Amino acid sequence: MRCYFHLENGSDSLLDEVGVDVANAEEARIQALLAISEMKAETSRGRWWEGWSLRAVDTEDDLLFSLPLGTPPRSAHRRTFSLGLRGRANLT
Repeated sequence: MRCYFHLENGSDSLLDEVGVDVANAEEARIQALLAISEMKAETSRGRWWEGWSLRAVDTEDDLLFSLPLGTPPRSAHRRTFSLGLRGRANLT
């Protein structure tokens, strides 16, 4: 199946005119997450993408899923980070 990753922020859109071939929607989600990670790495901590979302569609323009691109709130980031540290501490 072919899917396209359009970027939108409510007033602007960056349309994917090339698309990518994937086996199913789950593989499309994995590819989308990889693309988001790469975009954030190329910009200043991903802040440029706050307010944007990635909208994955098929060849009929039917929505497969949508993912936010913005940075999660600081409290969510801290919670994830502290859980990671706690997990490491339990391993040693």
